Amino acid sequence: MLEVKEKVGDKMKLYVDSDVFISSIDKTEKYHNQSKKFFEKIFETNDEYEIYTSNFTLLEMASGFARTKKQPERKYRDLLLKYAGRIKTIDPEKTNTTFRDLMENIVKTAFRYKANTGDTIHIHTIKKWKIKNFITWNKKHFKKFKEKNKINLYDPSDFLKEYNKLILKSKLTPKQISAQRWEDHGTYF
Repeated sequence: MLEVKEKVGDKMKLYVDSDVFISSIDKTEKYHNQSKKFFEKIFETNDEYEIYTSNFTLLEMASGFARTKKQPERKYRDLLLKYAGRIKTIDPEKTNTTFRDLMENIVKTAFRYKANTGDTIHIHTIKKWKIKNFITWNKKHFKKFKEKNKINLYDPSDFLKEYNKLILKSKLTPKQISAQRWEDHGTYF
């Protein structure tokens, strides 16, 4: 559950899965409206959050568009333009490492969590960067990861519900909450 932060200046780090990005752009996606609303709310309170995803998510999204969508290049370009400067793409490893070492580390993650390729890269990146909040429509894919690592796993709608509960509980306006900051389970990010 989300709580009001005591420290001003801290931003909550959110790692967002590719499915949320794709759904926010593609009107034919089942969760289009919810994903779009999630990003609108997050960007409306821009000073509260830092949005992260792996550099490999860009490839995952391009591949998803190429396999299943009409006009995949346009949709991919639209996605990049929409989120340019708002999303931080990060490497799966924090330090300079060889590609071979990176692959060996990611393979270990795949065996540990029994995840598919895209999910393994997300898990590995979240662990290396110690991000505690993961937003995805595929929560069932990450159940084992959540249990082993005590991360907060939300779909975009659940996250917004928690945000709204915090506003009601604190009796503060969203603007006042922005001034106070948030903390999740007593851990500063």
